Amino acid sequence: MFYSVKKIVLFDDLASKIKLGKSYVVKNLVTSTSSPNTLLCRKNTVIFCCPPVNVDGHLEEEGRKTLQPPSPDVTTSDLVAHPEQFEYVTTSGHVTALDPVREYKGQQGGGVPMRRLKLREGTQEVTVLFWREAVMTPLSIGVPITVSHLRGKYSPDFGYCLQSTHFTEVKHSMEPVAVEVEGLRTKANGDIAILSLQHTEFVVPRAVWTKDLPEELEEFPKTLLIFFGNGKIILPKDDQ
Repeated sequence: MFYSVKKIVLFDDLASKIKLGKSYVVKNLVTSTSSPNTLLCRKNTVIFCCPPVNVDGHLEEEGRKTLQPPSPDVTTSDLVAHPEQFEYVTTSGHVTALDPVREYKGQQGGGVPMRRLKLREGTQEVTVLFWREAVMTPLSIGVPITVSHLRGKYSPDFGYCLQSTHFTEVKHSMEPVAVEVEGLRTKANGDIAILSLQHTEFVVPRAVWTKDLPEELEEFPKTLLIFFGNGKIILPKDDQ
C-alpha cells in the first residue's frame, strides 16, 4: 500500500480525541482549495480508532517537517544579500519602526489584521509584516526579538519584505542591552527616545524614566543598561 503525508486541520472537539502514537481512520474530510496537501474537517467528519499503522521513518520525518518546517537562523545581512535562497527563515534584531495594527483588504475583499515593522541587526534593516495572530505580539521601539518561520515575499503595496506565516513564533530577548548613548529626546507623548551610536532608537516609557528630561540634563549618560519585559523597556539605568 502506498502512503503519503497530508496535514489535517481538525475542530477542537475532534482534535481532543487524537492521542500520540495511536492510529486512526478519519472520514469525510475535504481538500483545502489553497493547499492541496491539507485536509479540512467538516460537520460530518468522524474519527475511528484502528489497528496500528506502520509508517516508514522517512514519512515520519516528512510529517514533522509538514507540521513544523525547518526555519534556519539567518542574519539580516544574508537576507538582504540573498533573499531568494530561503523558504522559511528565523531572524533577530531590534524593532526600529512599528506601525499601528490595521485592517488590510486584499483584492478578494475581506479584512485581515496586519502590522508593519522594521528589524535592524548591525547596520542592516529589513521590513517585516505581521499577519493575523502575530499582530497580537506586544512590541515597542528598541525591543530585541527573534521571529521564526518568516517567508520572503514581494508585495505590491510594500515591496520585498519578510512576512509571518501560521508557523511564526515571536520570542522576546530577556537579556539586558548596554546602549552607548549618542543622543536623547523627549517624544510628543512624554516618552524618552534613546539614540545609540549604531543609530538604533530605544523608546523608554516616561513612567520608568528616572532621570531628568533630556532638555534638563546637565550630564548625559555615556552608556545605559536597558532591561526588557513583555515587549517593552521596563528599566533603564547607568551601566556601571
